[in-house]
Amino acid sequence: MTDVVAPADQESGPPPSPWEVGRQHAGRRRKLLVGYVVLLLVVSAFFGFPTGREVIVGWLLAFLFVVVGGDLRAWRRAVVKDWLPFLVALFAYDLLRGLAKGSIHRAHVLPQLRFDEWLFGGTAPTVWLQDHLYSPNPSWYDYAIVPVYM
Repeated sequence: MTDVVAPADQESGPPPSPWEVGRQHAGRRRKLLVGYVVLLLVVSAFFGFPTGREVIVGWLLAFLFVVVGGDLRAWRRAVVKDWLPFLVALFAYDLLRGLAKGSIHRAHVLPQLRFDEWLFGGTAPTVWLQDHLYSPNPSWYDYAIVPVYM
């Protein structure tokens, strides 16, 4: 007769909260983040800071992998559900913008510019910002805004 080993009794209780799961993966996430930053710095030192949209999307997807603590299933779920529609829209925009190049002779900007000038007392807000924020020597906010612009 063969002996059948009964499964160990499992605690019956609620599943762990997301905060508990997050704490369990904190060490792994920290290591992945350090590796990500080091890799980004090394690649930037040899090839320059990434500026192409496709390359930035790759770095963003890698960062999302770090954020989920290296959990591939959670990463796939988050990317497909939350980010894939956004990325498809961005790439479709780029594709359509490239196809439209040359088909439009001139953009119509004067009505919008005149409305902004009327609304803001004679000066468009973009012109006011450039007048007040521009300096020949870059300031801290010039560097801080680069990732937003990218």
